[in-house]
Amino acid sequence: MTDPLAQIAACTLFPENLTVVEIETGQGKPWAFLPFEDQKADMAFLDDGLVLAIGDDRGYAVFDCATRRRLTLNKVAERGSKAWAFCKHRKVLFVADGDGSLVEGYAWRRMNGVREIPLNGDPERFHLIAPDFLVSQMVVRYDGRIIVEGSGRVGVLDTRTGDVSLSRVEDFKFSIPHMALTRLRWLSPDGRWALRSHVGSVIRHVPGETPDKAEDGRHPDLEGEGETQYGLAVDLFGLDPLAFDRRLIVHYRTPKMFAIACGEGEERRAQIDALADQVDYRTWNGRDQLLMTNQPVTSPDPDYEARRPLDELVARVLLAPIRHVRWDDDCQGFTVIVNEQERHVTLDGRAGPLRPTDWSDRRQDPAWPSEGAIKALRRRVRDRTVQRLNVTDLSASGLREAVTAMADRLDGGLEAITFRDVLQFRFKVGGKTIGEAALFKAVRALPEQDASPLLPDLRRLIGSFGDQARHYVSETFDCLNSGGDPETLRAALADAALALAELDPASVDVLRGWFEAVDQEHDLFAAEKVFPAMARKTGFRQPDAVRFGLWFFFQQSQTTSYEITDFPILAHARTLWTPAEFAQVALEEAERVADREEPGQTASSLDTAYCVLEDLLDPGNAWDASALAEADAIFPKE
Repeated sequence: MTDPLAQIAACTLFPENLTVVEIETGQGKPWAFLPFEDQKADMAFLDDGLVLAIGDDRGYAVFDCATRRRLTLNKVAERGSKAWAFCKHRKVLFVADGDGSLVEGYAWRRMNGVREIPLNGDPERFHLIAPDFLVSQMVVRYDGRIIVEGSGRVGVLDTRTGDVSLSRVEDFKFSIPHMALTRLRWLSPDGRWALRSHVGSVIRHVPGETPDKAEDGRHPDLEGEGETQYGLAVDLFGLDPLAFDRRLIVHYRTPKMFAIACGEGEERRAQIDALADQVDYRTWNGRDQLLMTNQPVTSPDPDYEARRPLDELVARVLLAPIRHVRWDDDCQGFTVIVNEQERHVTLDGRAGPLRPTDWSDRRQDPAWPSEGAIKALRRRVRDRTVQRLNVTDLSASGLREAVTAMADRLDGGLEAITFRDVLQFRFKVGGKTIGEAALFKAVRALPEQDASPLLPDLRRLIGSFGDQARHYVSETFDCLNSGGDPETLRAALADAALALAELDPASVDVLRGWFEAVDQEHDLFAAEKVFPAMARKTGFRQPDAVRFGLWFFFQQSQTTSYEITDFPILAHARTLWTPAEFAQVALEEAERVADREEPGQTASSLDTAYCVLEDLLDPGNAWDASALAEADAIFPKE
């Protein structure tokens, strides 16, 4: 078993957003590692020295602290619930996953099943609970079956046969606005029981009324009291099948305490009393709910708005104070957190004394790893992030050597030289290390005859990047970047692209691939530096430059500091094509932009391109008017 003194320490490395973990098990030196190299993670002990890493981006991994090896690494298909359970006997991890179906009326996918991940290398299996299920939490039951809870239903999964039984108590409802307070919130570790805040009646104990001897007579909060008190309670449900078992009162409040919770309002207390008058809590049937009932999403209840203020009051004074439950190991009782106090309650209703608690409903920050662990892993990340090259000097031949080496390394595969969407080069020149900005500033300063020999390799560098970046799947950011502060990230090879734009008028099509890989909505460098440099160098005198100019403005999603009419694009287009030919060229470039849009955005993209043409063409010019008419005839309408 895991040493009870074992501890997981963790912190986040920025700007990479990676989790540094250091585990102390009492067996030798602490173990420091990165659970994932593509996402942050939360950590949890499983059993027998096994540790689970739960990634922010659907990742799950299990590590063996004894061997210091990763046993399994898995990414589930859907992003959403992080519910998981571990079968200690079989050494199998179960995590929430989906079959790919969409939630009705939404664009996100439903986590409607369980993925079974054996730690011995056996094949994984996916178990569908129900097409419309939404997994919220799960536990491994005492007999090995998996209990899965979601949206007021409970599924019992037999992983050997794949059979699932679903159950819901008649009239069992949950509140959409207050789902976090009214759902089955706390499953027992053995899978037998579940608790939720009591929503079926208002518990009001009035002295002189016939008490419930089995309950009120032994509750410590009522000892010696002589005034009306209001109770907070939880409902206990059996899970197979799902059925109400009993109500457990966990705390009584005096009228003064209750008035403070209500907001010092006698009117509010009167509203609660009116609810208490409707149903005697001692004879509540376990099904009917006076309040906090479901507000349908698709067909809203017209009376709900009138009921909402009372629901909000009930949620604040009767439900929200019950903040958390910790089950006993034998699941015969639990410790309940009520505001800033806690008490132990058994399943037969015996309540212990109230005592202060340091529990917080915010996730507790883990201990901080040692400084040595952080430094070592930061150094590892830095080494993975930066591509280092030796350069003889910053002469023309030395700069060509550097550009050639960069292109050669990129030709070896983009994936091999990127880490966390960062592609960054550093150059050691003599005893000094410089970055890409300094190196390509020197390239841009070369006389034309000295720069000419390195242009083929510079085109190869940018072209290879563009070709590979089209198929690159970003892990953290929206595009490949050159590292640094996340607030000021620039696209990878931005300085190389600027040098190519300033030096080579024949590089327009090569630059297009680099532009496609840039997140131009957030990174202004391409629009504010590289495009104007290309415009100055080409003057839009060649057909490929005009095409590029049209394409750029068709797809530009950010606000630039200039307009398309600021450039002589149209002046040269009139000399290169007839109006009909120009309209066809414009449509081809607009379709290139539309082809890269999300499904369903094609028509909007083409419409945007047509609007750009309307701004560019002058209806008072015969050629322009004819070109616009030709475009109007061939551009699809949204």
